[in-house]
Amino acid sequence: MLLKTRFYLPPLRKNSVDRQKLIGQLEQVSGGQVVLISAPAGYGKTTLVSQWLHKYPQSFCWLTLGNEHNSPSVFWQYAITAIQQTLPSVGIEASSLVSESAALDSIVISLLNDLDELCVMNHSDDAITIVLDDFHYLQDQELLRILNLFLDHLPPSIRMVFTSRTEPAISAPKRRANAQLFEVTQENLRFTESETETFLRGQVSDAFPIDQVKKIYKSTEGWVTGIQLSALSFNRGIAINDPDEMVTSAEHLTLDRNISDYLFDEVFESLDKEVQVFLLVMSRSKRFCAGLCNRVLAREDSYKLIEQLEKANLFIIPLDNHRTWYRFHDLFRQFLWQPTNLISSKNISLYVKASVAWLEEYSHTEDAIELSISHSLWRDSIRLLEQLSQGTEGYSTTSITNWLQQVPSDEIPKDSCLTAIHELKRVHNQITKTNSETGLVEVLTKREEQVLLLISQGLSNQEIVDQLFISLNTLKVHIRNLYGKMGVETRREAMVKARTITENV
Repeated sequence: MLLKTRFYLPPLRKNSVDRQKLIGQLEQVSGGQVVLISAPAGYGKTTLVSQWLHKYPQSFCWLTLGNEHNSPSVFWQYAITAIQQTLPSVGIEASSLVSESAALDSIVISLLNDLDELCVMNHSDDAITIVLDDFHYLQDQELLRILNLFLDHLPPSIRMVFTSRTEPAISAPKRRANAQLFEVTQENLRFTESETETFLRGQVSDAFPIDQVKKIYKSTEGWVTGIQLSALSFNRGIAINDPDEMVTSAEHLTLDRNISDYLFDEVFESLDKEVQVFLLVMSRSKRFCAGLCNRVLAREDSYKLIEQLEKANLFIIPLDNHRTWYRFHDLFRQFLWQPTNLISSKNISLYVKASVAWLEEYSHTEDAIELSISHSLWRDSIRLLEQLSQGTEGYSTTSITNWLQQVPSDEIPKDSCLTAIHELKRVHNQITKTNSETGLVEVLTKREEQVLLLISQGLSNQEIVDQLFISLNTLKVHIRNLYGKMGVETRREAMVKARTITENV
């Protein structure tokens, strides 16, 4: 006995966002073509197809797949029955062949012949749509082989639609080359900021503040379910007519428990342990590549694994056209950072140290610094920052001090060169804060900040020249400009004012 609900078109959800552009593109797909809608869980794949079929009434057959369909005989029994819901005369012989456990090729050829005859008899230009929803459940190699045979000979009266969380084995490169394949990806499905606004105002309140829409959009990166679960959080215990309460809640939006539970149940729990560990470890880095993964996890096949993860649509986003560097969707990365029994905090620390070492070795210094700071590896952070401060080109004092501000001051050795940079930052911050009080007309340049710091320490012109590696004439120009901005006329006045600034920080 077959489960009838597998053949039902899902109803339209209340207040769903009309994906007019995508629906218009689907309507242009002709018979004989294959539509592949592939994206991670929660990107609205099924909803999009449902909207299309509701908005443009047409002849269609619907089959929602599950684990139980990952068998050639079971699948074809359901597939033929789904077709017969709309075309009762099609597949009668094929259905008998399934019952007799005949060769799969015979079943498919019989079904194709019926569909081809339907094409000859059909005087309408409208193709019949066959939807296979949740196609990612089908993994059986023989089943996939025979399905590809079916697609290779797809009649012009039929168009196939697949929704899948992974990139299915339907010979996509060949079908792209033959212009048979139309693809809708994660990038196409994610909400725009305007669609996010429409959704939140429909789900929560017409008065939902636009600045909070922007925050939620940025946090979820247009992930539809992430936005929806955020809306559920707002609805729970919040007065819908109280915009101030909504503002307070949105400002603290990070990884909502609803989102975390969804990602665990729908994405993470079903993965192999090896993949789970890979995700948990590599999520520690802001971005990652195969070389980094190989070093940290002591393996040699990371490129292949990353490629598999990308095909599986595991919230992994390529950062370049060469598929070298990748990152995780930010909410998925936050989910992976949660405490877990799979890896101890001690081992996480070891993995992070290995990542920092590799990033430093291959001159990805900024990544190494940010990773070490994010995991409180202060010795590594200080060592890397000291290296930058001692002449590495491309990094301004401001960049270094911005990182330095995240390092606890008691972790910085007194004899470290970072102490002087930290002092320079104090001077800069105080000048900015008390600009009107000190009478400064303009903001100091980087070099003027350095000169001011050295003057406040009582260094002579020659000592300043030697330390900054500039000529005496250049120094005099900087001092003259500095005096003008500080509103002083003598070196003594400049020293007093500079020391007053640093003492008041």
